[in-house]
Amino acid sequence: MIGWTRNLALLLGASALSAGALAADKGSGAQIERGHRIALQICTACHVVAPGQEFSPLLRPPAPPFAEIANRPDSTRASLRHFVVTTHWDEKTLPLTMPNPQLMDPQIADVVAYILSLRTH
Repeated sequence: MIGWTRNLALLLGASALSAGALAADKGSGAQIERGHRIALQICTACHVVAPGQEFSPLLRPPAPPFAEIANRPDSTRASLRHFVVTTHWDEKTLPLTMPNPQLMDPQIADVVAYILSLRTH
């Protein structure tokens, strides 16, 4: 009986840790809200950043929606940050890549937290 109880306690503890890690990976509520505001101001010209955003993307075809990016298996805090920091269009080369959004590190962290908050699986 003790072994069964211990195994249940370990399983519940592991579940709690895993849920905590997922929540930590997505960021705090305040950080997510800041990222959402930044994304609505800067990213909507090319992306659908939120359902019902005021304006549709100008880019045709639009860049991938943030919800799609969030749900890619390879989207992590590190990979998204790396993409935002390093992938910049030189305004001459085709096909277009993402222009430099001119964000500071805390703003990048906020936008990344917002994107990851859209993950559904």
